Amino acid sequence: MIEIARADPGSGWCYALGAGHQITLASYWPADVQAVAFGPRGEFIAPHNFARTGKALKVDDGWLVDGEFPFGSGVPYSTHFLLTIAASGSDAADDSVTLLLERAEYEVLDDWSGAFGMKASGSNAVRVSGVVVPDARAIIRGFDDTDATSTVGSRLHDDPLYFGRTDGYHYAGLAAVIVGTARAAFDEFERIVTTSMSANIRGAGKADDPVYQEVLGGALASIDSAETLALASAGSYVRAARRAVRSGETFTALDASRMAGLARTAGALATAAIDEMFVYAGTLNVSDGTRMQRYFRDSSMFRTHGRQLPRSSASQLARDYFADSSVA
Repeated sequence: MIEIARADPGSGWCYALGAGHQITLASYWPADVQAVAFGPRGEFIAPHNFARTGKALKVDDGWLVDGEFPFGSGVPYSTHFLLTIAASGSDAADDSVTLLLERAEYEVLDDWSGAFGMKASGSNAVRVSGVVVPDARAIIRGFDDTDATSTVGSRLHDDPLYFGRTDGYHYAGLAAVIVGTARAAFDEFERIVTTSMSANIRGAGKADDPVYQEVLGGALASIDSAETLALASAGSYVRAARRAVRSGETFTALDASRMAGLARTAGALATAAIDEMFVYAGTLNVSDGTRMQRYFRDSSMFRTHGRQLPRSSASQLARDYFADSSVA
């Protein structure tokens, strides 16, 4: 994932949030539904939208959905669409339901062309027009259950990877994308530094200027640290899921928040490195059409994602920390 994003950040985002939800499908839906969804080629690409508005209405043969849902990253190439939405008209009225929609059941809107960055992410909106999703493709209760010690997928595939806690693994995928973006920005900054003359030291290249050496070295250290944290976040998920499945140890909300914290810190280090390289790249190297401008715009777009906002995420980590009985 890091290398895909290094080649093209938007494509990396599109891939991460499209293909990455194979884990969600394989964790929660029964074997027959998974077999149909993956198909004979094992191809499953689906964004997962957590709807802020609207409801799914329980009807006799499934769940009736009607509405538009923005930011379906990966949806232009999708085979399916995952939608978590408030449930209505059932005994689970206070819960949400997660629905698996097939490609013929939703429309991809052409509304992503004006994005500031991540233009290749395919984060188009999705329209669902009066579709009834069968009960077999609906998960209500048990999704991201903090008391679970196994899931359909961990039992079916005999693999803790499919324990399914999206609040544990989702952030690591996003961190991988921005780490790849930072690697790409570093590649471009290195090209600039090694092919440009310094304005500070007469007759010297920027590679021999201590100012640019400090910026380049600092960026490399930050990006290396960000990658280490992103991988640590993913590894923490696997270890916690393994403990839950093999030993019955609870995968707590605090566990998930700390994994998210690792990934968000990776993002903060990577975006800060991109910011500084952008500044020191020089005006000629950040004009329209340049790689560095594109990486800066992609990084800026990454920071607007709701799950990357530092203050709200830090507050959630603190709440989970104080609520966890093991630290009381």
